[in-house]
Amino acid sequence: MKMKPAQLYDELSTDKEVQALVEHLGAEWNNRNTFPMMGISMYSGNVVAGDDATKSYSQLIELVRKQLDRTDFSDTSEIIGKEQYLGFSMGIFHATKDGKVDLDYLTKLTIASLLDDRSPGIDEYVETMNDVKLLNELGLSYDKEFLVELKPGMELRRWALILEGKKMVYPHQFLRRGYTANFVGTPALLSRYRDNGVSIKLRIDPFRLSIPRYYREYVEADFWHGKHFSTELLMSTEGPTWTKHGTDNFLPSEEKPLNPMHPIRFTIFRSKMMDANLREFMIEEYVPLVNPLDSKIKLPGFGKRHTIQKFGHLVYDQQKQAFVHFDTAVRAFSKKEYEEAFNVIESGKDPGDKLGTRHKLYLIEGEFQLDLVEPLLYDFFMYNPHIEEYFFKDY
Repeated sequence: MKMKPAQLYDELSTDKEVQALVEHLGAEWNNRNTFPMMGISMYSGNVVAGDDATKSYSQLIELVRKQLDRTDFSDTSEIIGKEQYLGFSMGIFHATKDGKVDLDYLTKLTIASLLDDRSPGIDEYVETMNDVKLLNELGLSYDKEFLVELKPGMELRRWALILEGKKMVYPHQFLRRGYTANFVGTPALLSRYRDNGVSIKLRIDPFRLSIPRYYREYVEADFWHGKHFSTELLMSTEGPTWTKHGTDNFLPSEEKPLNPMHPIRFTIFRSKMMDANLREFMIEEYVPLVNPLDSKIKLPGFGKRHTIQKFGHLVYDQQKQAFVHFDTAVRAFSKKEYEEAFNVIESGKDPGDKLGTRHKLYLIEGEFQLDLVEPLLYDFFMYNPHIEEYFFKDY
């Protein structure tokens, strides 16, 4: 008697041999910056001498394919709409044509789903923000905020940081698009300015370590445009300001396109004098508690225990007429804390700026101008229309 799809996936998820191979292959592909769906198309399934990941992948294909042969896919009602089977059910959908399931293709899609289930998520990354095991292993110096200064011998490429041409690590996961996809412009922008007399410090991903042999670049693009900061805003000495920008209508339009996977409900902008001649700007991004376009689609930044929020900090020296400090960070909350803060803002009140736990992702110090600030703001706060509304609109 054949198994049902739910029974099949449950067995694969608990089978010790399968899970050992999933753990090894997942770690290897993660270290190579190869995502599961990308990996199943990049790697043929044949064993390549000297590459243990291809051996694990080949063995997984054999084991999973045997189980698929023992499964009846005529009724998938048990797995539809259930989170633990989401990737698997989507795989069945994509592998089915004219009522027939392509089992070879479904084998690879099932492996991709199993790998996704084992990848570190929001919670794992929040709970390892201060983990220095990898940094110590590599002999990298770091400051009190766990940032590594980029020095000679470190090559910051578009998708990775190469150390002395021998080791490959990555900027932190929370600098990725949607916190899970690839980097877009930030590493390239940071690399562009690192030789311009500024200090750049970067938070390193604690889970990924590989070698340059496996470096690959993938084409991703995003475009923002806007006007520059105004001199009046930068040179102001007025007291603390608190500005809230919000989006009520989440239907995309040509004027204000919104990404359904990362809709922004509110962005809070704060500005004040922090010292003589120094004016600071803080940016706090709030996504809604539930996806307003499709409640079944989980929004990025939400784990089972933690929620993270994008945060930016700029300092402008009015005497030097230059920026002297720019950092980006995530603030980590328990899910309950984030919900409480969100509800306070939605009621029209200010919950204050001392919320969550701030973890810096990169830091730039020195003297620099708008041509550095603007593209980095757009890249980090991708999909957020409020950045342009606040910083780059004529008043």
